[in-house]
Amino acid sequence: MNPYEVLNVTPLSSDAELKEAYRVLCERYPKETHPDERQLVEDAYQEIVALRQKTGNKMGTSPVKESFVDDNADESAEHGSIEQVKLENQEQVVVPSKKKRIWPIVLGFIAVFLFGMWLNQWMNSDDEYVYESDPYSEEASVSDDSSDSKPIESSQDEAIQEAEETKAEKERERREAKEQQLEEAVNIVNEWGPLFFYEVQYALSDRSASGMGMATSKFRNEFQPTLTNMVDTNVIFEGEIEVSPIHKREIIEVSSDKIIAKVRTDYSSLSYSPYLKDEPEGSRIEWQLTFVKQDGDWLVDERKLLSDSSKGRIDPVREEVKDDIVETIDINATEWLFAYQYKDTSYFSRIGFSDYYERQESYYKVLDQNNWYWQGEYLGLEYSYDSIVIDEGANPLSATIEARANYFGNYYDEDTDEFAELDDSEPSVFRYVLEYDYYDQSWYIVNTKLLKEFSKGDVRTYTYY
Repeated sequence: MNPYEVLNVTPLSSDAELKEAYRVLCERYPKETHPDERQLVEDAYQEIVALRQKTGNKMGTSPVKESFVDDNADESAEHGSIEQVKLENQEQVVVPSKKKRIWPIVLGFIAVFLFGMWLNQWMNSDDEYVYESDPYSEEASVSDDSSDSKPIESSQDEAIQEAEETKAEKERERREAKEQQLEEAVNIVNEWGPLFFYEVQYALSDRSASGMGMATSKFRNEFQPTLTNMVDTNVIFEGEIEVSPIHKREIIEVSSDKIIAKVRTDYSSLSYSPYLKDEPEGSRIEWQLTFVKQDGDWLVDERKLLSDSSKGRIDPVREEVKDDIVETIDINATEWLFAYQYKDTSYFSRIGFSDYYERQESYYKVLDQNNWYWQGEYLGLEYSYDSIVIDEGANPLSATIEARANYFGNYYDEDTDEFAELDDSEPSVFRYVLEYDYYDQSWYIVNTKLLKEFSKGDVRTYTYY
């Protein structure tokens, strides 16, 4: 293939144009991703440079040599052709008489002779007067302008050309310096980035940023609350982080002491609560890292999330967690049976707020005032599966559920143990608010609200046995 077509230039293209075309194609076809196209571009460029060096042509001039024609040979050939035509047509040409042909020659000779005398006289008199006696005459001005303008114009053209060449050279040096700076920035990020993310991986596993030597104190202080929240919510990280090499196009900003770049990472797993969910799948995450130079070392000062392939993905809560919530309500309903029969709140083991105890004790006072006690049995629990909502971001972990405990029993007189009154109260629906204690690994009821009926569907029955 024609090397000029590969680089999209012509033999008349300048040195700067050729190099610019080569640079643009090199950026378009990096060696890492387009090795074949890059090799074709480099071969074409080297071929053009070698060709011009070999022929001695400068870049920007035509490599085609001018051809020179022997004028004498053409005149001889032309003269021979004319003579031949004359000989062939000699019999047909009518030659004028010598008398008619000599007068034009004589008159021409006389005219030339007179013009030569006048010219000689003018050069020996008028020129001397014009240039020596009247240097400001019109003829002198015309002559001076024509003789001096060429050096002036030539000097101006050279100055303009020199300025343009200087400007082009500075622009080329600026581009080369920028290109070199970008390459150095890429090398720095590819060298220090993997070390930084190895420390991030260790910090997530240990849930502490104290050992991060590849980050500034500012970064560690801003990162530690995230790690502390992992401890509070019992979130763990057991995955690995792999960093992909970057290229020049990922450099956003670069200076002598600061680099901002886009970095892609692959997480084999994400942080999660082992109680709430199964271990999630990994994710491809793109970060914007800001490197700053401190004491000769490059440290990460900021980390900004740009994209996450797991965004919008919902990892479901384990069914066992919902079963634990329902079981907690069932345990409390069973404990209520014994507490009400014996008028003793110490039977409650899953209550986490004092108002509940006070309410139960008020019921016991009414029984004592009537000298009654209640005797019955627990029939089971009804609950709305759709009403179970778990707030994963809460600290501590919280949940809500709507449920109704069913009992059958009657009131008896304490003195006679005889039937005192029929318990005709209807079972009530409550919305329970619960919190999870990771230390005890148990749910506790922290609030209740009486409802008229279930607000959510899918009502199910639960019995422990």
